[in-house]
Amino acid sequence: MTRHFHKQRGVVTLIGALFIIVTLALMIQVLHRMAGSDILDTMMQSDSVEALFVAETGIEHASFLYANGIGCRGLNGVSDRAGRGGFSITNAFLTGTDCRIRVHGTVSSTVTTQANRTVDADLRLAAGNSAVTLIRWQEIIAN
Repeated sequence: MTRHFHKQRGVVTLIGALFIIVTLALMIQVLHRMAGSDILDTMMQSDSVEALFVAETGIEHASFLYANGIGCRGLNGVSDRAGRGGFSITNAFLTGTDCRIRVHGTVSSTVTTQANRTVDADLRLAAGNSAVTLIRWQEIIAN
């Protein structure tokens, strides 16, 4: 029985072409997944920065209320909306002549998880009780 190898010349080329096509398809899939992950990471970072700004807005709101006659303990529980999120003053108490507050800022997203940032600040009434000085500002890092 004789074999005719000249009739099977294209099989090796076909196998090589299929290997290249499969390799390229896998590379494209991996690159697509990596690009999607980078976009989500960037969105989460942006939401986190916005949550910090919302918390700082809460400090400014508390300063305004404190300067206009609301007592330090009266700031506890104050909350409001700001931007795409909101803030709440979760703790307010006197330390000497200063009012120490903790403000929690959150930003919700439809794609990623909710971003949260917490900031502590010390407020001091200026002479005449018409202005507030920010004495201390500290971001609370929670793991």
